[in-house]
Amino acid sequence: MALLDPKVEADLKAVYYAFASFGSSQQQVEMESKNFVKLAKDCKLMSKSFTTTDCDLIFTKVKAKGARKITWPDFLKALDQVAAKKGTSVEAVADEIIKSGGPQDSGTKAEAVKWHDDKDSC
Repeated sequence: MALLDPKVEADLKAVYYAFASFGSSQQQVEMESKNFVKLAKDCKLMSKSFTTTDCDLIFTKVKAKGARKITWPDFLKALDQVAAKKGTSVEAVADEIIKSGGPQDSGTKAEAVKWHDDKDSC
């Protein structure tokens, strides 16, 4: 597990908690597999050398036996493995995650419907 600068670690931890809590109504301290994959996709870590399958395998490797979620120390171990798989440094991976700023919500927006949204023509 690589040691990160305290400021980088604090910023990374904030993004970790944002992704861990994504899709939940409460603040979460542990991250599920789907949120780990979302983190990798939203932070543009995916490539030909690092796929969603690799992401799932790394998640499974670092989580505790019988657990469904990973903790902060497990997440740091996962970053080491992501960096190794991508052939880059842990600091570079951490910077990409911090740059993302948190989860991206890409829900659809309904188009305007003339007879429903236009209240003036009633």
